[in-house]
Amino acid sequence: MTDILLVAATEPELCGHSGLVCGVGPVEAAAMVATRLAAGRPAAVLHVGVAGARRGSGVEVLDVVVGDTAIYEDLTTSRRLAPTSATPHPLLLGAARTALPA
Repeated sequence: MTDILLVAATEPELCGHSGLVCGVGPVEAAAMVATRLAAGRPAAVLHVGVAGARRGSGVEVLDVVVGDTAIYEDLTTSRRLAPTSATPHPLLLGAARTALPA
């Protein structure tokens, strides 16, 4: 799969690779990624970075985490503005787990 859009919130999280810097926060990130996808659809999107991990979360620098669910915890409101979780495509999740078994 060569047509993969690499996305990160900040430039340092791309580690020198070309990709889209989407910014911090769900609204800014959604707008940046939607704009890029409207210009052309890649075969897959790979979002890299700290993924909201904070000190003491158990996720350390250089840890690799392959998630099977994304939970939008920063979207707390009394009104439902967006889905509260999302799951990746099963084939992409399987490929990631195969490539990164540990």
